[in-house]
Amino acid sequence: MTSDERQKLLLGVLMAAHDLDERGFNALLSGVPRPALLVLVRQLAEAVVGGQVVTEAWSGAARDRLAQEALSLAAR
Repeated sequence: MTSDERQKLLLGVLMAAHDLDERGFNALLSGVPRPALLVLVRQLAEAVVGGQVVTEAWSGAARDRLAQEALSLAAR
């Protein structure tokens, strides 16, 4: 899977999740190889962390720790 394909998949998954489109979400992920899914999970976790860092009221808040934990779990 190319970098461009991964970006398109990430955007599609984010849009499907935002719209609560379970069928679209499943269709997007159908047939995606496990290594590509791991990259996708990592990218999603990084997006969460990035969003939390920008919106964090103060460093070390509970949301920031949860975002960091999500990133750590995605790396497993």
